[in-house]
Amino acid sequence: MQNEVHSLDQHSARVKGLTGTWLMGAVAGLVISPCVGPIVFALLLQVADAIAEQADALALPVKNCPFGDV
Repeated sequence: MQNEVHSLDQHSARVKGLTGTWLMGAVAGLVISPCVGPIVFALLLQVADAIAEQADALALPVKNCPFGDV
């Protein structure tokens, strides 16, 4: 895999402009994602859980409304 990344990096260094910038970003994403991906995924799960808890807490008073279905 290291040889493929090196060849993509060499190719992106020769390409100029917006295409070269995009290609360099794609190569960086391929290299970094296996290392950072699990950590980012775990953090996003914690954030989603916190948002779900807050949504349940806000919806709780509506469920106990004495005026029927609101």
